[in-house]
Amino acid sequence: MKKVKNYIAPDLAKKKLARYQFWSVKDENGIMICSVNENNPDGKTFSEVLDKIIEDNVDAEVQIKYGTNEQSARQNPPFFIKINEDIEWLDPEPEENITVNGVPHKVDKNGQVHINLTTPQEPKIETPQQFSTIKDELEMQLTGLRKEYELKEEKMRIDLQNKLLEQTLKFKEMMLAERENRLSEKEQLLAQKEAELAEKENQIRDDVKGYLKQIPGALGGLVKDFIKENAKKKESSLAGTETEQEPVKPKRKVQFQIEEEELNENEWEESSEVYEAPELDSTEYTDNYSDHDTHTEEKPQEINNKPTKTENDENL
Repeated sequence: MKKVKNYIAPDLAKKKLARYQFWSVKDENGIMICSVNENNPDGKTFSEVLDKIIEDNVDAEVQIKYGTNEQSARQNPPFFIKINEDIEWLDPEPEENITVNGVPHKVDKNGQVHINLTTPQEPKIETPQQFSTIKDELEMQLTGLRKEYELKEEKMRIDLQNKLLEQTLKFKEMMLAERENRLSEKEQLLAQKEAELAEKENQIRDDVKGYLKQIPGALGGLVKDFIKENAKKKESSLAGTETEQEPVKPKRKVQFQIEEEELNENEWEESSEVYEAPELDSTEYTDNYSDHDTHTEEKPQEINNKPTKTENDENL
């Protein structure tokens, strides 16, 4: 069984030890620090010694033994007082034992085995386990084959996963390459459009520069004409003369022909019946008729002498 330490407070320890004549104080390793008879030349009491240990604050804990004398102190269970809790105190490791044929043997810290000569009445002899039947051997073989098959399945599954990952990576690389090609084509088109825009801008700038160079001369001419017109108006207003009217543009002559329809005798008679002409003298009728013939003969000649429509269009 593991021993349990009994911890108490320093004040309670002082009150309890005031009843006993013998006391001793040991550190956590069991080394004597002070007692009533040893290492106490000044004859200090337990409370004074404990206060000095607490002030030093060197020990993790102290072990206190008490009794009427030293022999009775060994029989009484000790109690412990914690001094410095920051110090890490490790409990001693339990002793290791080795059993050989059922007999335990102790092993110290250095690894040396202390043989226990006290043997039990009937020592147990340990024998290695042997496979006595064929069934056990077959089971062992089956377990080995199963493990081998499981390992192969795992390997195949991992290989398939790796292949799938490689295919997905290749597909993604192809998609990325296509996107890069599209982007490069778009960049080329944009570069061409930018170059065209730059050329157009330069051309427009050159045209604007030419127009700007021509503007002063044109404005100067307009201003001069305006000044001249104003001067003429002033002169005409002073002289009392009217302003010259703008010359009327001649009207363009239009080429056309008059085609006279030849009337038959019957139609002529019908028209004469419908429209009764006024009675005229024979002389007037002959004169008018002769004038009409002359006019009709002269008109085609004048029309033929005029230029054709196509010639006028070409001249225009």
